[in-house]
Amino acid sequence: MPSLTRRVALVALVLAFGAVAAASCGPVAAPGAPAPADSTSGGFTTTATPRATADQVRVPDAAYGSLTLDAPPEASCEVAIRVIPGTRGERPAQSVAVTVGRSGRADVRYPAPRVPAGDARYDVSCGTPSGIVTASVPFTVPSRAIVATGVTVHVVADRGVADGVVDDAALVPVRDAVIARLRSDLAAAWDTATRGLGKLSLVEESADIRIVVAAQRGTSANRTDADSSQDVIIYAEDDSGVVAPASSVSVALHEIGHIWCCHGPGTIAGHWATAEERPGLLGVDRYGLMNHPVVCAKLPSGVETCPVRFSDRELASMGFTAIPPPIPDPCVVRSLELKAQLADVEARLDAVVPGSLTTNRAIDAYNLLVREQHAIVDQLQRLPCAS
Repeated sequence: MPSLTRRVALVALVLAFGAVAAASCGPVAAPGAPAPADSTSGGFTTTATPRATADQVRVPDAAYGSLTLDAPPEASCEVAIRVIPGTRGERPAQSVAVTVGRSGRADVRYPAPRVPAGDARYDVSCGTPSGIVTASVPFTVPSRAIVATGVTVHVVADRGVADGVVDDAALVPVRDAVIARLRSDLAAAWDTATRGLGKLSLVEESADIRIVVAAQRGTSANRTDADSSQDVIIYAEDDSGVVAPASSVSVALHEIGHIWCCHGPGTIAGHWATAEERPGLLGVDRYGLMNHPVVCAKLPSGVETCPVRFSDRELASMGFTAIPPPIPDPCVVRSLELKAQLADVEARLDAVVPGSLTTNRAIDAYNLLVREQHAIVDQLQRLPCAS
């Protein structure tokens, strides 16, 4: 049995070893005590993010269009969205309802259309078994540029009153036909107009710009306000008469083009002061899309056709640099070929001397030229373009 002196020395040694171990391993939690918030591992320090308690609401992450909400599990919450909307364009929802899951966390997303940059705030109110708990958190709406390489568009009907004018019931079918044409053709037309450099996507929410089509008479325009908000309005009838659905695509391209074009020397009110023909652009497209007035043409069938391609200087104003040459419109190329053939036939008919048709052979040759003339005119009338 060890002596008393030996037992005391042994106890002192154990206590000294425990002190060294405690100093090298950090603080040791007492039994049943919570772990410390900070811990170290591999040289990195991590801090646990505290979740909301039974009577708290926290918003650890807030941005325009999204937020993360920590609240008592299964709480029913309402998030008020305090964003300053623009004068033009679409507005975000004023609030969104949220049911928090058992985890006590909800990731919230909502449509976020383009609005002016500035300060904003979320006001959160949650109903829990113990009562109403609230929180308020500020965030910033960043500046959101519209880029021609990926512009998003929402096409809608103006139902009711636009600019204080009541809809004309007789123009409602025209409005609806214009909307249908824009929704079906505008994206492809943008690709052609920008020579494949730009992309336009039609969306139902969070658009860069909204196109409003009104069953009214007026002048279509890109409406831009001092707060940088803007939209496009297209009227079913203008000074030239009822807008054809096909022409509405040209109108939309022109008004969207005003987002970037045309400012500075050589321009007047967002248009080029002087129309200039551009190599490779033919027919009604030869001056581009951003002149005033936009030059359209009447087809032999009586249908109006308007420009649908941007010129080099217009594409440059959109920010494009490596601009490829335009691909000739096959329809316009064919129209020019037919017109050249028609001019040749008509010149040969004009060269026929009166009284020279004295033989059957001469008469047959003349009639053949007349039939050829009629066939060329018929082909020209069937073309959906003008040269």
